[in-house]
Amino acid sequence: MNSDKIIISAVILGVVALLTMVAFNFIYAVGPMRQIYIGILALFTVAFILLFPRAALIVLGLMVYSIRWFTDTLMILPREATWLIDVFIVVLVIRTVFITFRHGLHPIPAEKVIYILLFYSVFISFANGVGNTSFLVGARVGLRYLLLFIAAFHLNISRKWLKGYIVFLFIIGVLQIPIALGQFQKIGWEIPDRITGSFGYGQTPGVGIFILTLVSYLFARMLEEGRLRASFLILIGWLTISAILGEVKFYFLFMPILLIFMVRAILLRRPAVAIGVLVTGVVLFFAVDYAIVSMNAWKTGRTPLALIKNLRFYFRREMEVADYERYERTYHYTWVIRSGIEKPRIGLIGNGVGSATESAFSTTHSRILADLIPMKLTSAGTTSVVWILLEYGLVGVALVFYLLWLIFRRGRVLISSDDPEERIYGRFLEAIT
Repeated sequence: MNSDKIIISAVILGVVALLTMVAFNFIYAVGPMRQIYIGILALFTVAFILLFPRAALIVLGLMVYSIRWFTDTLMILPREATWLIDVFIVVLVIRTVFITFRHGLHPIPAEKVIYILLFYSVFISFANGVGNTSFLVGARVGLRYLLLFIAAFHLNISRKWLKGYIVFLFIIGVLQIPIALGQFQKIGWEIPDRITGSFGYGQTPGVGIFILTLVSYLFARMLEEGRLRASFLILIGWLTISAILGEVKFYFLFMPILLIFMVRAILLRRPAVAIGVLVTGVVLFFAVDYAIVSMNAWKTGRTPLALIKNLRFYFRREMEVADYERYERTYHYTWVIRSGIEKPRIGLIGNGVGSATESAFSTTHSRILADLIPMKLTSAGTTSVVWILLEYGLVGVALVFYLLWLIFRRGRVLISSDDPEERIYGRFLEAIT
């Protein structure tokens, strides 16, 4: 271990020990041995992450996509185990801070936007009188993965390692189906929110986005290579099974838009491939819709095709049921926009980080959370844009979308590269954003 790693280990050992003690409730444990054990655990955690930061990213990926399953579904770990994700991210970030300080690395534009967003988060929280506990709770949910982006970027990951990590993500995706099938055998179609593979209860949005991300990579490869691969098409069909079992409507509603977007640039240059990709998406969409109707699987009127046909009806109904204290997504959007118009200052800079974030602290850490929970206008109850508007305001939303635009623009740059592999990553980044 070189001198840098020794210094970093010594400085952050106390921080990680404290975080780990909080995570596993050892602060209130009886007997001094508990403190010794947790210190040893923290020491090994620090040493592992500092010596093998790329391996730490793999472990972190496993935790992100499975720890809620272990805590909420299998219940073999305490709920506080989810804090391990934060421990890993904090160590990686502090490691990056030390390396940046010692070597004077220059941030890229996307990294600068994240720093601006961090300073802005502190500013709006101070301006709104948000307490320290509220801020920490909100930052944990809203900012930790932005910090992870910075830490991962400074690991100088090679192209070979990145390709292996994508394979690792596909392994996670493929394994979702047997887990989901096991859940389906016990539950059936009654509670689709519980059929989420290893993602944990109620994590169907995460399942949908994760599968779309994997599928977009496969389509990016086929578009760039100029041919449809049977193995890729079979894999797409296999990945789609978990979306069917979990009634992930977003996956099927967004798939046509995603494919149209991805083929837009090559429609004239490679019409056969572009049309083949579009036909694949159309066939998949209608085949799934037919299978769902035939099996009487989803709730009546909730099949992908029926949802598209009746979008106006669902929007209107979601507004009407608010009179009966049933608050759906359409109402959330109109409420937050109306609230921003009535209170321009709040609409511009939000209520502060953590003010609309649900946590184990319940309503004790935020003065407005008790009013938001019945309407599901919280981090756990509404869509990300509504929640960001509530906490960060229009300025925060603009910063987040500008960050996405920078990543999208990076994809456009890669697409113009002479390297075929870089062009695939470029299409992949475009599709993700």
